[in-house]
Amino acid sequence: MKFVKAHCGANDFIILDSRKDSVPKDLKKIAQLLSARRTGIGADGIIVIEPSKEADFRLRYFNPDGSEYAVCGDGSLCAVLYECRSVSPYAQQGKKEISFSTLAGVLRGNFTNNKIKVKIPSPRDVKLSLQLKIRAKDSPHPKNRAEIECNFVDIWVPHCIIFVEDIDSIDIVKDASPVRFHPYFGSKGTNVNFVQVINEHKIAVRTYERGVEGETLSCGSGSCASCIVGWLKKKLTSPIEVKTRIGKLMVYIDARPSVINGQRSVDNLEDIWLEGSPEIVYKGEING
Repeated sequence: MKFVKAHCGANDFIILDSRKDSVPKDLKKIAQLLSARRTGIGADGIIVIEPSKEADFRLRYFNPDGSEYAVCGDGSLCAVLYECRSVSPYAQQGKKEISFSTLAGVLRGNFTNNKIKVKIPSPRDVKLSLQLKIRAKDSPHPKNRAEIECNFVDIWVPHCIIFVEDIDSIDIVKDASPVRFHPYFGSKGTNVNFVQVINEHKIAVRTYERGVEGETLSCGSGSCASCIVGWLKKKLTSPIEVKTRIGKLMVYIDARPSVINGQRSVDNLEDIWLEGSPEIVYKGEING
C-alpha cells in the first residue's frame, strides 16, 4: 500500500489514495497502526482519498485513535496540495481549483501563488461566553479558579476557545484536560484552543486535540474557530493571521457584520477560508 506524508505547520498526515491503490476496509485499525509514532509511520491523522460522484474526490479524516471526523483544516490543505501539485492526475492537467466532498458537505480548494486555500464549513452551533464550572484543583489558567469563561464553535468539529493573556504560560495538557472532558460537551468532548489576541489582525493559538489527546503544533479548524469567535466578539477583523507553534495560517471571513446586543451575528458566516503552506515530505510503501 502506497502512502504520502504531508504536513502543514508540523500538523502531519498520512495520505492514502484509494483511487490508485488498495486501501484496507478497516480504516479505524489502519489509522491506529499507521499513526503510531514509534511503531508506525507516525502522524496526527490519516487522510483517505476516495472517488466521489458529487465532487472531484472525497476526503475522509481519521484521528490516531481511529475515530473519524467530518472536516480537518490542515488536512484539507495537504490533500488539495496533493491533488493540485504532486502525484495525482490533476497535476498533469494543471488544474488549480477543485472540489471535495466531506461529511460536512462539498467544499472547495484552490492553489494560487504557492498558497493553498480551502473553504471551511459554516458554523452549525456557536455559544459565546460560557461559564464552565471546574473543580478548583483542575482549573485551567489562571490557576485555582472554580469557573472559567470559554466559547464554543462547532464547524462540524467541536472547538472550545479560551482567551488568555500569555499563551506561553499555558500547561496545555493539564489546563485543557478538564475542559476537553467536561460533561457540558457530552461523551465525545471537545477540542480546546487557547488564544492570545496580538492585534485586530493577528492571534496566537495553541490547540489540544481530542483523538490525538495532546497538543498539535497547528490546527486549521481550531484556528478558524478561534477567528470566528474573535470576529463575533469584535476583537478581530479579517484577514486574520494565526501564529501557530512553528508557523502561521491565514483566515478570511467575508461577511457583512450585523450587530446584535453588541456582538456580530453568526447568521451570515457563510464564507470562511483557510490559507496555508502545506508541504509533501515524502512518499513510500507499506509492506504487509
